[in-house]
Amino acid sequence: MHFAKDDEVVLLVSNFGGMSVLEMCALVDELLSQLEKDWEITPVRVYNGSVETSLNAPAFSTSLINLTAASKDTKFSVDQLKEFLDLRTDTAWEGFAGAQTKRRPRKEQFIAAPDEDEERSIKPEEDLKGE
Repeated sequence: MHFAKDDEVVLLVSNFGGMSVLEMCALVDELLSQLEKDWEITPVRVYNGSVETSLNAPAFSTSLINLTAASKDTKFSVDQLKEFLDLRTDTAWEGFAGAQTKRRPRKEQFIAAPDEDEERSIKPEEDLKGE
């Protein structure tokens, strides 16, 4: 499938059951990093969890869904397709849906380490105090 620079894309990462939450989050972070760096793709939605499983297999699957291309082959707009993905249900999908209707850019999700050369001092009026 071809992805144009302005296509709206969804990333779906499914844990087959045997990977920890920490491993899955690290995997998603790596996928987002590579998509941005190597392909200039920033998904509008990211879904991560056990959508399909395989008896606790330590494996995963990834799907990259091009909503822009999909909307050209249907009577639904990109926004309508996103609304379908965000709908609340009473299925396992419920844990994923609607969680990222406003997604922060990946770079805004990190906290920068303090500058090593910066002088630090104790400021009693600003520091937290234990009772």
